Amino acid sequence: ATEIACDNVDQACDGSANEAPDDDNDGYDQCDPSDPYDGDGLPVDCDDTNGAVNPGAAEICSDNIDNECDTFVDADDSDCSGLDVTNLVFQAGSTTTLQWNAATSADSYGLYRGEIPAGGWSSYNHQCRGTQIAGTTAEQAGTPEAGEAEYFLVAGLAENATSGAITGGPLGQDSSGSSRPEADAITCGPRVYVDPDAAGAGNGLNWADAYSSVSLALGHNRATDRGLEIWIKGTVTGDPSSLDGANRPSATLLGGFLGTETDAWQRDPTANPTRWEGTGAGPLLAVTRASVVLDGLTIANSGSGVQLSSAGDRLEVLSSGVETISGRAVDLSVDDPAGGVLVVRSTTFDTASTEGIHAVATAGQLTGLVAANTFSGSSDAAIRLESRPATSDATVSVRVERNTIQGGGSGIVLGAHLSDAALTAVENSLVSSNLVYGVTVDGIRVEASGQFSTVSGSAAARAIPLLVGNTVSDGGDAGVMCSASRTDTTADPSAHRVEAAPEIWDNLLTFMGGPGIEESADDTATNLLADPLVIGNILFGNTSLYLDEGATTLPTITDVNALAGARDNLDTDPLYVDRGLNDFHIQAGSPAIDKGHPDVPGRSKTDIDGQAREQDGNGDGTAAADIGADER
Repeated sequence: ATEIACDNVDQACDGSANEAPDDDNDGYDQCDPSDPYDGDGLPVDCDDTNGAVNPGAAEICSDNIDNECDTFVDADDSDCSGLDVTNLVFQAGSTTTLQWNAATSADSYGLYRGEIPAGGWSSYNHQCRGTQIAGTTAEQAGTPEAGEAEYFLVAGLAENATSGAITGGPLGQDSSGSSRPEADAITCGPRVYVDPDAAGAGNGLNWADAYSSVSLALGHNRATDRGLEIWIKGTVTGDPSSLDGANRPSATLLGGFLGTETDAWQRDPTANPTRWEGTGAGPLLAVTRASVVLDGLTIANSGSGVQLSSAGDRLEVLSSGVETISGRAVDLSVDDPAGGVLVVRSTTFDTASTEGIHAVATAGQLTGLVAANTFSGSSDAAIRLESRPATSDATVSVRVERNTIQGGGSGIVLGAHLSDAALTAVENSLVSSNLVYGVTVDGIRVEASGQFSTVSGSAAARAIPLLVGNTVSDGGDAGVMCSASRTDTTADPSAHRVEAAPEIWDNLLTFMGGPGIEESADDTATNLLADPLVIGNILFGNTSLYLDEGATTLPTITDVNALAGARDNLDTDPLYVDRGLNDFHIQAGSPAIDKGHPDVPGRSKTDIDGQAREQDGNGDGTAAADIGADER
């Protein structure tokens, strides 16, 4: 018979009545104190499969769940009453100042911002961008990417004066009547302060009583179920610091403070620079199963910078600086099917690091944006994005746009790699409007590899990114290198596809010490492939135009255009403004003007300078994109 809990009868005749099960181990069993047998004397757990749901939990006002088991959900719960915000609008005549009506029970407010991609609405993705806002107005900084849109939500916040626990109010309902989610990664929680010169209590609750280090701030013990916002003043030292999702889900580190600010939008990172300096091997910050944002500060003097292992988490580095980080500056590992998000924008990297950005997915999907950054030369690669599945399929699909990379080893490396597993590795990022020059190896390297000995069944390592409208010049080896390699001792190598086959559209690949484009030898019979699609590129001034199959130099552009699917490639001087001064803008009269292909399957909406694509650069009355990173 099936055991019935809480009646003190052993229906299953197994010698154990199992009368008060607590399957989720949250301290609340399935019995009510009125039941014949109750093991804890506490109210019944209404969902014994979820440790976050029980009578002792706080109500979350935006998740469509009765978190505290009182039969009331979200805005219908008294804990959320009076925290809903209405009439959220931009102030008349402003596109930056938001205002809303006061919530009757709110102590402060949390501001959430989300993005709507160019293809249209897909799902909510808002994150907390300002917490414990005292008034009913806020300044929003930044703009969405070209062709995209943004949306804002505001929730009332109520803080328990004794415990510091924070309840976030509801964010309203969507068109189906369901509560909008609070956030998928970064929620609005407490704000704390860091000032190494503060002489107060050191509890982080205000500027006078600020913590002396980031590490102490990350250990703040109030409202640990919510995101933490850290305001940092001046120069702070110490590594390693850590954040574990088991202790807190996220942290946002903001720099640029003088020490008198009461609102985050008053900060000025230029006038009040914030530096976080390490003292040892690093990492400066190690993050496990949590999300982190660095905004407006410089990280420096450490063996490695920020490391994060993700299970559905986010790593964001915004408007920041990286100096004298000798290893990997930004290092993300996505090792769970829940995936992860990488956003690095408007950040400057110096020459010290082996890799500026290193992001690898061993499970799930890595998405995000790497845009408008400046790299002065990392010894290995400025940007490395790789799919290396270990336990489940892995995909890397990141937009890499408008970055400037000068010097160092390779510029951008995109890879898909497998090691004796019946899995699929995919790298299909969009790389567009980037400028890469002066590297010692390849400008853009696309690589796929596989090692197979005992695996049975099909497997695939596919590096198939889209490379559109980039300028790669004056480097040591190939403009674009496509490398596929495999060792396979199984009976059927053809079941294990290894493919380095990017689509290469409308790029300027010029004055390189190797070929404009190079592909390794392949074996189509066994699915070892290194055959890019080559359309509309200018290949000029390189040691050779194209190295086919790792051995055959194609002597003329006619030969290049005879490759499978190839068309419209040119061998002509693009007429840069001044190569000697590293000015790779194109002059008036350049053959690159308005020669971009409208049928390209993807392209950045703006050029390297942020100028809109598809101008009428040649004055013929028709707007079209230019070849390369610059739009004339």
